Amino acid sequence: MRSPRPRAARFRMLSTPEERHPGRRTAAATALPWASAPRGAFPAPPAGGPGGGGAGLRVIGIDPGIATCGYAVVESTPPAAAGTVRRRYAAVAWGALRPPGEGPARLAALHDGIAALLAEHAPDAAAVEQLFHTRNVRTASEVGQARGVALLACVESAVPVAEYTPTAVKLAVAGYGGADKQQVRRMVTVQLGLPRPPSPDDAADALGLCLCHLAGEGLRGRQAEAVARRAGLAARP
Repeated sequence: MRSPRPRAARFRMLSTPEERHPGRRTAAATALPWASAPRGAFPAPPAGGPGGGGAGLRVIGIDPGIATCGYAVVESTPPAAAGTVRRRYAAVAWGALRPPGEGPARLAALHDGIAALLAEHAPDAAAVEQLFHTRNVRTASEVGQARGVALLACVESAVPVAEYTPTAVKLAVAGYGGADKQQVRRMVTVQLGLPRPPSPDDAADALGLCLCHLAGEGLRGRQAEAVARRAGLAARP
């Protein structure tokens, strides 16, 4: 009987931002043979901007699935001019992981694939889709297993995780919680300025997760600034 491979041999935990951001890579996709690379991805942001030492926030979106797990990496760019409120976003990578094997072996391969993406793109946060209501028990079980693998990989890489329901993503991206997949794809394409709608659908969903998280971060940032301004006014004699 073969002894199990130590976890540390699969990847090393990255516990600090300095370890995760020694020189951010902006490659289009992981080198795993079963990971689909994006077609026509945006060029890497310039040095000094997001991913190059600037103030932009990099988020990885994960749409969990056993057979197909969508992923995307998006960065926010701070306003270029003073007084500009609207944020701009840049898509760094998107695609899908299709791990080989069956059962536990497939889950292990999915874990390694997500861990490789985290090591490659060094995100500041991860946005993972929450398990939605479904009447198909098998589908719910498989998605739940994939979610667990994704959450574990993020925790082991010390990447903070936020979880969003499909309705929350649709509301943030399309402005309507009942939007269909085509509407979400169109809005993702417009907001990121992509030359064509992202494919596959799982990758489009992952891009939507990134935009949902970044929109929330922008709102929280403006709220914090408003609180600080009020505190400053209150402290004046």
